[in-house]
Amino acid sequence: MVDDRYYDQEEDFHAQNTKRQRKEAKEATKRDRSKYKKTDQDKRDKQKQPFIPPKGSVEGRVIATCSAQVTVDTETGPLECHLGGRFKKEVGKEKNLIAIGDQVTVLDGLIIHIAPRTTELYRADNLHRRKKQLIAANVDYVIITASAELPHFKPALIDRYLIATMQGNLKPIIVINKMDLSNDDPYFEEMKTLYASLDIPIFLTSTIDKRGLEPLKAFLHNKTFVFSGQSGVGKSSLINALYQQTLHTKEVVSKTEKGSHTTTASTLIPLEGGGFCVDTPGIKSFGLLDLTPDLIHAFFKEFAPYAANCQFANCSHTHEPKCGVKKALEENAISPFRYESYCTLILNETH
Repeated sequence: MVDDRYYDQEEDFHAQNTKRQRKEAKEATKRDRSKYKKTDQDKRDKQKQPFIPPKGSVEGRVIATCSAQVTVDTETGPLECHLGGRFKKEVGKEKNLIAIGDQVTVLDGLIIHIAPRTTELYRADNLHRRKKQLIAANVDYVIITASAELPHFKPALIDRYLIATMQGNLKPIIVINKMDLSNDDPYFEEMKTLYASLDIPIFLTSTIDKRGLEPLKAFLHNKTFVFSGQSGVGKSSLINALYQQTLHTKEVVSKTEKGSHTTTASTLIPLEGGGFCVDTPGIKSFGLLDLTPDLIHAFFKEFAPYAANCQFANCSHTHEPKCGVKKALEENAISPFRYESYCTLILNETH
């Protein structure tokens, strides 16, 4: 006679085994993406196919954005449009799905296609630091605008912009405006020499005494560019002086050295003789995305010859002994302003 306990144990074993098998099968199903492969392949195939504009659609360039409304410049004139619903369902790193300068296709008042961008200027969004806020797209140059005074000149902010141009495949130009307030301080000539040595065009300008305006205008002829920089540095005033525009401007408050946001939304301005100019709102800070030590080292390329003399191969050039870069700094072989900017980035942005 077989003990009933044998059957109880056998039932328990099979029940546990079946439960375990079901769990393993469920986990295997989760890992197996075969049921998605056809859908994924269809999506990839669709992305590879060139976009064919449907009948009745028009193509143009985004020249202004205001909340949900987008102004598109077309061959027949500007159109007021909205972004198609399918774009709003896409989840990505961009805070705003469309930017000034985007090439788009419009059908019945809806933007149905955004062409791939050749260049982008973006910064980290102030509230969501991992999302990027698009400033402009498909432009040739970024005019990084600073001022000699009111507000005070900030080399570190210029370097942040320069890294952003490198990330976005853009070409930088530095403009130091309000030189009439500098009393011919030789410091700015030194900065001009510094950035020129890095193959970055730099112009010293004033909309009051008109210095530097003609060379800058000649350089920008028939190019597409975006003016960007801190509030109050005179971006709108420069555009007015260079291209006889009538953009609104305000004086900087001398006590606080803070400018007002006279430009509240980005606008693309067609220029007589060819080219386009983008005027953007001023910023107080310029956060960077996806910043790595390797990218920072690549940007501060003038450090490279001295970094080869560091004792440690992975030297951060901040606290290590026998650092070739710090020795070069002591010997005035590299700019203290560039080194200060480097330390700010390497210590704060990559940790």
